[in-house]
Amino acid sequence: MKAKNILLLSASFLLLASCGETQAPEVTIEEAQTISRNAKAKYEAGEVTVPSDFWMKSVMAATTAEEGTMGMSVEITSALSQKYFHLKREAEGIEEAISMEQYVYVKDGTYVVAAAFGEEKAYQEVSVGADVLFEQTVAEYQTQFNGEELATSFMDSLTETIDGLIAMMPAEVEGELSYPEGMTSWTATCRSSGEGNLSVEASTQGNIDGVAFDASLSLAIDNYLPQRLSINETSGEESAATSMEFAWGNVDLVYPNAADFQA
Repeated sequence: MKAKNILLLSASFLLLASCGETQAPEVTIEEAQTISRNAKAKYEAGEVTVPSDFWMKSVMAATTAEEGTMGMSVEITSALSQKYFHLKREAEGIEEAISMEQYVYVKDGTYVVAAAFGEEKAYQEVSVGADVLFEQTVAEYQTQFNGEELATSFMDSLTETIDGLIAMMPAEVEGELSYPEGMTSWTATCRSSGEGNLSVEASTQGNIDGVAFDASLSLAIDNYLPQRLSINETSGEESAATSMEFAWGNVDLVYPNAADFQA
């Protein structure tokens, strides 16, 4: 990937489609930058309440001449207030294919673990000390997949991405648009219904060192909480796509079929 393509490289996370805020009034890219920076400042000041229960899905895919096609997806439902946790990971093209899924929850006073690691499966039910066992099991996952940390990292990526997008913005010189070196087009549509709410749809095209590139971006926050971030880029014959989606508060709980996890 070309290092100058800020749209891809400025985002550390990696999500899609409209979240319903597209009818909000349009704002300028500079106003969007202010909204994103204010949101980040609120996180830094500890003024944003991030719900403890959340759902998140992250998908990454890339094709390079050296490595071929690689992909990875992670889906998490962390509803600790309801004593429920679900994690699913899949990867291909990275050394060897990886597939794992794990449910940990308490239901009707019974602690349940259902797990599958490739072809290996495990299922366990314990009716004594269910709440304690649940807390002990998910303690490690809480450090890896903390909703507040995920939201904070997302906000960092949001501000960096918008800053990078503005850096690629053409300037008007003697009545004509002048693009940064290598750029041939730049578009951005930003919408906001107020502080803590923002959506951005953007795209760029260009040619650097004889290699054409094309990138698109879609992102949104609502009530200061991440909603989505997706980036797609092609550079010559190489490509990369990353996406991330979130839901906060009342999340859907899906319980496993025990038979699917019993060896």
